[in-house]
Formats: sequence, C-alpha cells, structure tokens
Amino acid sequence: MTNRRSLVSLVIGLLWLSTSSYASGQEQAESPILLSGMSVSQGSQVEDNHPLNLNDEILIRLLYRVAKVSERNFVKFSQYSSESSITDALTQPRNFRFWVFKLTGKVAGVKKLSIPNANSDDGLKFCYAIDINTEDNEKIRLLARSIPKTWTENTALNQPVECHGFFYGLIVPTADGTDEDAMGLFLTNRISWRPTDENAELGVGPSQVLLASQGVDIGLLDFVRKQNTKSLGADDTDCFFQMLAASRKINVADMPGGYVGFVDLMQNPKEHFADHVIVEGRVRRCVPVQIDDPGTRELLGANQYYELDMFIHLGDQKIVVKNSPDSSLEYRQRFPVTVCIAELPDGMNENDIQDKFVEVHGFFYRFWKYQSEFTDQGDGQGGQVSPLVIGLAPAVLSPRAFILDRFLMFILLGLIVGVIALIWFFRWRKQDSPTGKSSSRKRLPETVDLSTFDSG
Repeated sequence: MTNRRSLVSLVIGLLWLSTSSYASGQEQAESPILLSGMSVSQGSQVEDNHPLNLNDEILIRLLYRVAKVSERNFVKFSQYSSESSITDALTQPRNFRFWVFKLTGKVAGVKKLSIPNANSDDGLKFCYAIDINTEDNEKIRLLARSIPKTWTENTALNQPVECHGFFYGLIVPTADGTDEDAMGLFLTNRISWRPTDENAELGVGPSQVLLASQGVDIGLLDFVRKQNTKSLGADDTDCFFQMLAASRKINVADMPGGYVGFVDLMQNPKEHFADHVIVEGRVRRCVPVQIDDPGTRELLGANQYYELDMFIHLGDQKIVVKNSPDSSLEYRQRFPVTVCIAELPDGMNENDIQDKFVEVHGFFYRFWKYQSEFTDQGDGQGGQVSPLVIGLAPAVLSPRAFILDRFLMFILLGLIVGVIALIWFFRWRKQDSPTGKSSSRKRLPETVDLSTFDSG
C-alpha cells in the first residue's frame, strides 16, 4: 500500500513539474507581448498582407490599449526588440506580433482616419495614419491617437519623429496592392517631435529648435498650452522636466540672438511658449524643490531644482490682471515672475541668492496659478497668476550697476519726455494740431485679461 502511495506521489510530482515547466515556457514566450494585453492565440488571428481594416476588433482593442501604456513601460518592453530590427519584424511578422519597437524616421504623409461605429463615450472617434521612412530605410505606417496640433497633412512632411509602438503586422496600402507593396503597421498613443529646422507654419522658431536639439519633445507644448493659467499638474510633468534638463546643457552663448521682452510677453503670451526670454529683477525667495521620482532624477541629473520668486520692476506703470470675468488684481511698481532653474550660480546656495538682483536667460513655459500673500489679501478668487520661466543659471548683478542702469534709464526717459513736452509746447504756440504720437518706449498693457485664455 505504501509503495502504491509513493508511486502516485511520484506521478503527481512529475505532472506538476511538467505543467510548471510548460507554464513557465508559455510565460517566457509571451513576455515580449505582455504589455499589449494580447495573447499568442490572438496574434495568430491577425492576417497579414491585407488593406488596413479599422473594423478589425483586435486592431481597435490595441488602439484602446496604447492610450493606457506609459512611455516608461514602452521603453521597458522595447528591450525585447533591442537586438532585432524593424526589417526582422517585416520579414517574420508572426514572430514579432505585438512586440514593442522603437521607431525613428521622417514623416512621409499624414491622414486623419475616422473609426467606424465609434462609441461617442469612449473617446476613440478617429486616429492618424502616419507614413514614415525609418532610419532602417523601411517604409512603415503608424497609427497614432494624436499628433501635434500644428500639423496638417502637408505641413508635417519630412518632420523627424520618434516613438515606441506595438508591431501589428503587414498591410498593403491599397485594396489592389500586392505583397510586394506591403508595409509594417505599428500602433502608438502619440509621437515625439524634435524639429531640426525652423518652420513658422508649425510654430517652430530658433528657441524650439535649440530645445529639441537637447532632447525636448516640442509636441508636448500642446499639453502646456492646454494648461495655461492653471496650477502645475500631471500633464506638465514631461515637458517641464525635459525643458529643465535641457537648460542644464545650454549656455547663454547658445541662446538665440532675439528674445521676447516682458512687455511683449504680457501683451501676447500665447504666441511665445518655449521662446527665449530674459528676466531681470530681485529674488524675493529661493526654494529648493525635491524630486522623488527616480526616472526624473536621472533625466535631470539632480535630486532637486530651485524655484525663484522674482519681482519685475514696473516703474510708473501698472498692470491690471483679470483672472476671471469677475476677478482682477492691480499691480503697481512691481510684478511677480516665477523662474525654475536646475542650478544656482557657482558657489551659491538658496540663502545666498535671496534679495540679489539677477538676470536670467530662459524659456517661457506658461502662465501658472498659485496662492500668494497678495491674492490672500485680495478677493481670494482664482489665486495669483504670473509667468513661469524655465531658466539657465542666473547671473548676479551688482546692486550699484542695477540701480545706476535704472537711474540712467529714468534720466533718459526724463530727457525724452522733456523734449516731447517742448515740441508739444511750440506746436501749441503755433496752433498746430497734435500728431497723436507718443514716446517710442514700449508700455505695458493696462489690462492683461487672462480669463480669455484657451487651449490654443
């Protein structure tokens, strides 16, 4: 009886080992496609060398899936294809179905496609078909759920792009296409766009090209525009820290020759996202901000950054800021600006720089909202709204030079006003009509209406 039990136990043990080995083998075989949420059996149902079919249930499920996958996970699972090429996937589609690949190349065409039988509640009503000539000299089609807002079917041509996406299979571009015309089909949520050339039609100037050269995805500015005048949130994370990391690698000498002045910024801020700005004023407060996320620390190369609360001197001018149709605040003599920097000047800490007059070259990020002593004393509605700049390391100005510079400026302005007064006086004496012209000095808008800002 004992021998029989031993035999049964041995058989059960062998069965368990064989089952475990099979399960382990299945898990290992499916691990490259785990992120897709698909199975090997679903992959076997996909037919290659057919025209794109947006009624394909598996394809639509994968389009839903890409919106839920973080970029960090895309990068993680792309390691499985790191020793394979896109050409390998195109020649052996069944072996690489639903794998994640890193895709780089230039746009050959863009087309917006409607999703048949789309449910109005699920947010997937259309996608974009982007034809790309890859760095591997392959032609692929990428289905993305979004593209940069400035792109059209014509303006996006030849733009450099990069993304991680799921390989789906082979499609023929037209209904009468042959297998020789087949191209790889990949799916992703969005693409990274780092333009190398200026393009006014796409809103790309020298500042955006400089940032892109240091790793900033200019397409992320769409999220920044959408968040304008709001508090910093999760949608800001990627662009904010990419721009902050880029600022560590850029010197003042690298910055574009032209820059946006404070007056221009206040008059038309929606035209200047990521443009070169120069901020000059007194540092009221410097606060170190700790970074908890390991990936962000690695990107920035530091465990913290610094937030400078600065005041811009207005002279005799004033600004009335409308935060909402029913709420406004009036500023005289000075206006607050927030500057975020990755590094302080050499040899200085956060205490040393407080109350110093500094000049900071940087990039306008957006207007942001926060609570301050000034708004707490006001009507309490909306909070403080002021420009947020991502800057290079500040240059500390000599107080004497700072005051002298303004003293000379006011003397010059006084002379100009005096000359203008004399001209007007003599014209009045001659009974000439006024010309209506004013001083050539740019003046701030008396009212800055931030309540009308939108996502554009």
